[in-house]
Amino acid sequence: MEIESALSELEKTKEDEEVFKVVGPILVKKSKGDLKKELEDKRDEINSRIKMIENSEKKIRDNAIKNQENLQKIMNNGSNEKMAE
Repeated sequence: MEIESALSELEKTKEDEEVFKVVGPILVKKSKGDLKKELEDKRDEINSRIKMIENSEKKIRDNAIKNQENLQKIMNNGSNEKMAE
């Protein structure tokens, strides 16, 4: 992940070393601590969104499986009724 790579590179810098953040077409000077916190917050937010999407995906898959099973039961009952006639 790009953020992990940036955090890794940031760890290699000395505390008093200048660091910069890309903002559009320019570089903006930031303190190492502020930039690290910003990257960690962004990483946490992305991980939360991924988890939320994974949970939604699981619910949708479970729902689809239930619907498929219900449809199969309905189709089987319909064919059984026709055989009984």
